[in-house]
Amino acid sequence: MTWNYRIVRYRHAPDQFGLHEVYYNDAGEAVSMTADPISFVSDDHDAATGRTPRDDIIASLERALQDARSRPVFDEPEEGGWARHDPDEARQHQDALRDPAK
Repeated sequence: MTWNYRIVRYRHAPDQFGLHEVYYNDAGEAVSMTADPISFVSDDHDAATGRTPRDDIIASLERALQDARSRPVFDEPEEGGWARHDPDEARQHQDALRDPAK
């Protein structure tokens, strides 16, 4: 499972847009997105990498800007309009986000 930042046009308010993480199955089909638009928050200093919260937020903002510029606006699918995905694949992806060492 992969993801990227996308500018999303909301299905119930087509004149409104937000920045979301959109998740894809192994076939590259969109299977879900974050319920709320993205906010950029970071925890304390990461001693293992030496990165500060400022570094983390700036890196996330840069990636979001790159993704938003390089991809078209994503129209939020209707209820039930998402591609099917493997729940085990999604769980493995979430585990990897929590612990990148896995």
